Amino acid sequence: MGAWDFVIGILIGIVLACMSYVVQTSQKPAIRAIYSGAIARSTVRRHPNQQRFLRKVGPQIQVFKLVGYMFFGTIASVESKIRSLLEEKNFQKQPIRFLIVDLSHVNGVDFSAAEAFTRMRRLLSAKNVEMVLSSVRSDSGVGRELRAVGVWGDNDKIQVFRDLNAALEACENEFLTAFYLHRDELAKRNHNPPMHLGKTQSLVRHQPL
Repeated sequence: MGAWDFVIGILIGIVLACMSYVVQTSQKPAIRAIYSGAIARSTVRRHPNQQRFLRKVGPQIQVFKLVGYMFFGTIASVESKIRSLLEEKNFQKQPIRFLIVDLSHVNGVDFSAAEAFTRMRRLLSAKNVEMVLSSVRSDSGVGRELRAVGVWGDNDKIQVFRDLNAALEACENEFLTAFYLHRDELAKRNHNPPMHLGKTQSLVRHQPL
């Protein structure tokens, strides 16, 4: 009887230790920082007119820098923050076109967190917001978990970049390309020459990893 009580005590201790670990870990913030594209800019040298344009549209790029191990206890805060950004009153006040999730400081993702990425991506897509991943490789542990649940696939349209700078550059290029197309269309309608905005050496989008 004493031996059985000893085993039960050990099992209870293990369960309590696991619960304590989950509680302590979930209390650590999963979001290291949130930046607007008006502040977080790529290092590409651009024409001054392009710089001014990108400052105006910069807030439509949001950068989430995550940190630590992503599991159900930590990913919930990330999902909650994204839902808040997409709430109608907040989204009308500050629309978003790109949400870059930087994973450079993430050391692991479990299945529940990977599934949460799928949910977050669906929420963003419903608002025509594109999720972009940065600082992750397909052969890494984090990359494999995301690919396992279909967040990132070989034939998927999600953009994944080797680092945050490349992701920011690609989003900026998307805005500039859209601007040029709109400008040229207006010029054709008005039969006026387009305003010079300057050429950029990086209008070709980076190829995802």
